[in-house]
Amino acid sequence: MLRAARHWHTLHGTASGRGAPSECIEAGDLATDMTFVAHPYSQGIRARSGAEL
Repeated sequence: MLRAARHWHTLHGTASGRGAPSECIEAGDLATDMTFVAHPYSQGIRARSGAEL
């Protein structure tokens, strides 16, 4: 980590998950908050073979 910290300007990183501390969000260049809007599964529609929902 310390070696990588010296070269931070040449590194790219990705983090995912829920409940990130505000310090992590503020430190990042890009932050996305994905919220549930609608999904067929929530309407009782089951997955179909060969189709990705």
